[in-house]
Amino acid sequence: MESILTTTKGTCYLCQRTAHTHLHHIIHAGVSKKKQEKMGLFCYLCPECHTGAHGVHGTWGAERDQDLKAVAQKLWEIKYINEYPYENHAEEAAREEWMKQIGRNYL
Repeated sequence: MESILTTTKGTCYLCQRTAHTHLHHIIHAGVSKKKQEKMGLFCYLCPECHTGAHGVHGTWGAERDQDLKAVAQKLWEIKYINEYPYENHAEEAAREEWMKQIGRNYL
């Protein structure tokens, strides 16, 4: 399993702090963890960035969570275009596949 984000266990993707990290699945509802792992939609987060008050699951972390989803979608679409090149309308094809797989546009 390889993330589409530059992330390594032990280093927080958001704050770059080296510490104990949690595996975070970027899309919270409606998409299985197994599917997200296959698509590379995960990263490692320190406890504060994951579940702290300003973390992606925290009381005041909604904007941070949305930003992470948008970055993941953009990187996934770029990877999709590179792996499955289309002569015309590559971006539209990638977005269409994202919507088919995830069901929501975060960009």
